[in-house]
Amino acid sequence: ERALSAPQVVGGAFSFRFRERSPGLRVIEWGARLRHRWLGLPYGDQALFARREVLERIGGIPATPIMEDLDLVTRLATEGRLARLPLDVHTSARRYRARGLLRTWVRNAGALLAWCLGLDRARVAAWYRR
Repeated sequence: ERALSAPQVVGGAFSFRFRERSPGLRVIEWGARLRHRWLGLPYGDQALFARREVLERIGGIPATPIMEDLDLVTRLATEGRLARLPLDVHTSARRYRARGLLRTWVRNAGALLAWCLGLDRARVAAWYRR
């Protein structure tokens, strides 16, 4: 509520933390904080939020096969400021544990790079979900 009390704030995200704890998972949390802070690109698992009127003005959540969360935050950022809340939202490390920390991180980094390069989303989604 405090973040949205500023009229220039159109949305934002929380900090990211895994429920499970390990040194490897802490490194991934640290990387997510840096990506959010330096690039302004929080992922959907950081509990994105937006003002309804702004979300409606930009056409809602983009319908893409992958990385719709990044499309959303970049479109929101064209309308105003995104708040970076210091409170943690907790998420499961299940996918990282099942597929391996490094492998999952590389897959996520590859999808981010593909998004930055504007590669075909359907192909990226097929590669990502293999």
